[in-house]
Amino acid sequence: MTRGPVQLGHNALAGASYFFFVWCLGIFQIATGFALYGEDNSGGFWDTTFGWVRPLLGGSFATHVWHHTATWAFVIFFFLHLYIVLMDVARFKNGLLGSMTAGFKFYRKGDLDHDRWLT
Repeated sequence: MTRGPVQLGHNALAGASYFFFVWCLGIFQIATGFALYGEDNSGGFWDTTFGWVRPLLGGSFATHVWHHTATWAFVIFFFLHLYIVLMDVARFKNGLLGSMTAGFKFYRKGDLDHDRWLT
């Protein structure tokens, strides 16, 4: 059995999930949150800036439901991320979690040569 491709950073699935959950869902949370916040002061700054979000999502209640659902998606992503990190630490023992605080990660000989994005 041979080793698969070496990934020193995140793999493609992790990068895509971070982009979706952190960036896309984060911007969605901010937009829906400010749209709901702008309801209290009709015609104010937040209502003028983000008031278009409520009709786009189907009204105030639907915007609240979408905002709440996105919040639960963040919570679920957090716990899945925590589980995957702890499983990776227990399985591979390459210093992944310790490298965040200590700065040291363990590699096999030749790993740095196989990872092309470093060069």
